[in-house]
Amino acid sequence: MSFRRELVTRYGHNPILTKHDVPYVVETVHNAAVIKASHRYVMLFRSHLRSGRSILGAAESDDGFRFTVRPEPFMTPATDTGCGLDWPSPTTSTASSASR
Repeated sequence: MSFRRELVTRYGHNPILTKHDVPYVVETVHNAAVIKASHRYVMLFRSHLRSGRSILGAAESDDGFRFTVRPEPFMTPATDTGCGLDWPSPTTSTASSASR
């Protein structure tokens, strides 16, 4: 006897979060990760500013489907490290290169 059972089912109303849901100007929303902490869902997601720099945003939800994005980015690069417009490689910096 064989049967196929899906372990993960794609939510039919994707995307759950878009750049239009973010209360500050971003060009993208991607690379999201969600955990359930106590009785709330917490999402961290990556976005790009118009300049191309990456930032991390945070959002919360009671049901895991309708998220409210915090009013400011969760984390932004502290400085331009000279490695392009993204987060520095661990091999190019020994000090913390991000700040809240």
